Order: sequence, then C-alpha cells, then structure tokens
Amino acid sequence: MATVYYYCPDVSVRSAGIRTIYRHVGHLVRNGLKAAVLHHEAGFRMPDVPEVPVRYIVPALSVERSDVLVFPEGYANIMQQLKDMPMRKVVFCQNWSYVFRAGTGWKGYGIERVLA
Repeated sequence: MATVYYYCPDVSVRSAGIRTIYRHVGHLVRNGLKAAVLHHEAGFRMPDVPEVPVRYIVPALSVERSDVLVFPEGYANIMQQLKDMPMRKVVFCQNWSYVFRAGTGWKGYGIERVLA
C-alpha cells in the first residue's frame, strides 16, 4: 500500500497551515490509509499539533514509486530539491496567491497535480 507523505517545514511556529497538514494526515490514517507528516531533520517535533505518524527526510527516507509526496504551495525551493525522489508529487494549495508566485515551474519539479 502506498504511503502519502505531507511535507512540513521544520519551523516551530504556530500556523494554521501546519495544523491543517497534521489534520489531513490524521484524517487519512483514521480512514485506513498509510500517511505521515514528513519533516526534514530526524527528531524534529511540532508543538501543539495532533498526534500523527511523522517521518524524516534525513537520514535517508525509504520510498516506493507508488508513494505520494504532498508539498505546501509556498515551498517551490523544496519541490525543486526533492524533484528526483522516485514517487508521485502533488501540491496542496491553501493560498491561491502562491500558485502565481511559483510560476509554471512546478511541472519541472515532477508535480502532477495541484489540490486546492
């Protein structure tokens, strides 16, 4: 079964967007899907968020081609850095204005869809 990874930046800031990422993962897990929040550095923990599975890019994350990586819309630099990860990639767009800031470069990062 494929795993859905929601990329979440390693920032300890209270953010509605970050809470939404954690809530989405919680909903997926409660409905029988494999899902996890994906932080960058091992051991990073967000304060005051729902308890969900968390995985880390560093050290090396083991992924399958059928896995899905979901990026927040404001992180084109991370999309570019992770473009060669062998998995499906989508953008979760919570703020439509970021779509235009990123330009049309998302397809070049291997993004196949934008969820809004």
